[in-house]
Amino acid sequence: MVFYIYSVNVINTMTFKQIINKYNDKWDIPYIKYIKFKNALRENLTVDELYTLLSELYNIDKASFDDINPEQLELITSKLHDIVQTESPLVNRFKLDGIEYGIIPDFSKIKAGELIDLDNLFANDDIVGLMSILYRPIKKSQWNPFNILGQKRYTIEPYKEPNPKAFEFVPLAIVDGALSFFLNSWQILN
Repeated sequence: MVFYIYSVNVINTMTFKQIINKYNDKWDIPYIKYIKFKNALRENLTVDELYTLLSELYNIDKASFDDINPEQLELITSKLHDIVQTESPLVNRFKLDGIEYGIIPDFSKIKAGELIDLDNLFANDDIVGLMSILYRPIKKSQWNPFNILGQKRYTIEPYKEPNPKAFEFVPLAIVDGALSFFLNSWQILN
């Protein structure tokens, strides 16, 4: 008896309605995918190149755009533009891949190694690596009887080294909120 195994390519095609509803805010968009999309945009982009970029950003097959008319394409790109233009607040805690992360709770106690690595990563535009230093797994949550600032107190794991792999799919909202907070703070201090 002979068995044949056939490879079936499953194409993840989506309709316009599914595409337009995939991303509704910055929490839905992985930072790495967005920054790759943003960096590839240029003035003389062809429609085929735009479809390739959008298919990578939305994680769908490029053929999904075959039936989209110009008005629908405009709606998709306009919605994406509106999403990324909204401001994101600093987020102290969030979950990613089942792990709860917290921002460094007390920057006055930052260690030299953390600061040097933050500076190097920022200079090299490695934002994902930067996030992996600013946010670390929460080791212990503490009871907060007065609900100060609406957050529970917490302790994060000690710093060892940047861990960009853990932040591969960090939402755009986290990155934008942290960068806005620190850049605004820096401008106020200078």
